[in-house]
Amino acid sequence: MQNLSKNITLNFEFIIRCLVIGSTVFGGLAMISYLKEEFVLKKGYVAEDDFLKGIALTQLLPGPIMINLVGYVGYRRFGFLTGLIGALALVFPSVILISILAYFYKSINISTIDLLFHGLKPFVVAFFISAFLNFYKKYIDINFGRILLLLSIISYMVGINIFLVFLLSFSISILFRNFLPERNIFSDVISKKKLYIPKIEFIIGIIALSLLVISAYIITPNLIPFYCKITQISFLAFGGAQVALPLYQKTFVDSMKIISQENFLDAIVLSQITPGPILCVTSFIGFFIGSFSAALFSFLFTFMPSIVFTIIVSPFYERISHLSWIRSGIFGLLIALTGLLASMSIIYFPMAVKDPLSFIFLIIFLVGLYKKVNIVLLISVAILGSFILFGILHLY
Repeated sequence: MQNLSKNITLNFEFIIRCLVIGSTVFGGLAMISYLKEEFVLKKGYVAEDDFLKGIALTQLLPGPIMINLVGYVGYRRFGFLTGLIGALALVFPSVILISILAYFYKSINISTIDLLFHGLKPFVVAFFISAFLNFYKKYIDINFGRILLLLSIISYMVGINIFLVFLLSFSISILFRNFLPERNIFSDVISKKKLYIPKIEFIIGIIALSLLVISAYIITPNLIPFYCKITQISFLAFGGAQVALPLYQKTFVDSMKIISQENFLDAIVLSQITPGPILCVTSFIGFFIGSFSAALFSFLFTFMPSIVFTIIVSPFYERISHLSWIRSGIFGLLIALTGLLASMSIIYFPMAVKDPLSFIFLIIFLVGLYKKVNIVLLISVAILGSFILFGILHLY
């Protein structure tokens, strides 16, 4: 009963603190250092060692690292519901903001949008190129990985189903794991403590997700396939937005065709203005094809399943992280995801870089991302530059 009470009790101080952080702090993954300052040093919610284990766990699991980490901290200190709601509270301000931006986006004249976003579209290409280089540098350091990467890129470019490429890369890496480096790309800590089975947490998680599905079916029944795809992608998004965005592109633009290529590019740019993760782009799409309720459900289906999953599997992490076949399979997934980033860079380039000035914008964005310049500042300068060069001077 004590364990049940802890898991269903809400700590409003933690939740409100997450809401404030989500409203005021920009920076994506850079926010992790701020979370450590707040949750470990100032508030003492968890010990530093536990916080670091949370980072290692969320790097291993799919979904946004920062959001899952907050869910992990809230769960460890206050229980399941506090962890879940606290993590969602961190994103909620951005969902409201992106929905407002989507409303004005739909209301503005299309020629004005094209004017303001002409210099911003190269940011999407720069984002994918930068993400590809980061993944390549971090994971692709052996010939086996390079060969598998090339096969993955070719598979994407010829139109092979993206999830099939994931499965094949995952399986091949397990079969040929003797070719992989012995080093562990994730934290490798093996605990000798008795394994805790999160039965209550599992039940609460199932109830919470069931209520979410039922509510969505009652309020927006026509969008259930859209929500299911969002959740499916969330469980494949190792690395967060860098991986999820090309998956969204393939699913919502190419396959389902619920949003145009141009609108999707603009949505990615607008999501950079919000303090939360780029994955809030699903709320933009939800509002664009539905209403505010669709935006809200899109947000919940994006983040809630991965937070629940993180909380439930956290007790098992120390027991399975050292298994070679698990690490090998995840290495294969990372290879496939790196290839996806490369293919998206190739696909987006002719759509976003249509003239010499757009190419200059691309170079500026690439340098800015490499130098870790504040993204909001980069986008603000690009908007001003687009207005002057393309609006006043009419250079395109």
